[in-house]
Amino acid sequence: MKKTDVYEIAVRLMGIYLITQIIYSLRGILEILFYSATSTTQGFGGTILLSAVFGLVMFSLTSYFLIFRTKIIVAKITKPDNVEDEVKLFAGKKTIYEIALVLIGGLTFIWSLPDVCYGIYNYFHLRSNGLMPPNQLPGITIEVIKLLFGILIILSADLLSTAFSKEK
Repeated sequence: MKKTDVYEIAVRLMGIYLITQIIYSLRGILEILFYSATSTTQGFGGTILLSAVFGLVMFSLTSYFLIFRTKIIVAKITKPDNVEDEVKLFAGKKTIYEIALVLIGGLTFIWSLPDVCYGIYNYFHLRSNGLMPPNQLPGITIEVIKLLFGILIILSADLLSTAFSKEK
């Protein structure tokens, strides 16, 4: 395995992790939309919503380039003498991708699970007392999506690692 292969693995994995942050940024947009829909204040949220959407677009573009334009990025960050350097690792590209994807999926799942449990508890507790705030559901929804995304990454780690490790 060449040194550039190791850089490719690292860059792609950063892009995959950034997808979890994209999902989290959707929470802010949904909360702004829910709050502005229930707010009596005129003109609330235009600038805030625009900045949140801009952040989402920037996250998405960055993630796209990190995952699908990896070779261009690696060519820019590596020195010309590192291109042919061989690196001995404990496993091949596919195995490293698979391990890292399972770790990313597992961490996403573990970080989201307490928020989902607390959000569901809080939702039903407030609802039973008639104190349901209007912007409670976006947070729970996004955390459930992150939880499912973590499970999806774990379940498809073999398929993704095969696709990422193919030479183009």
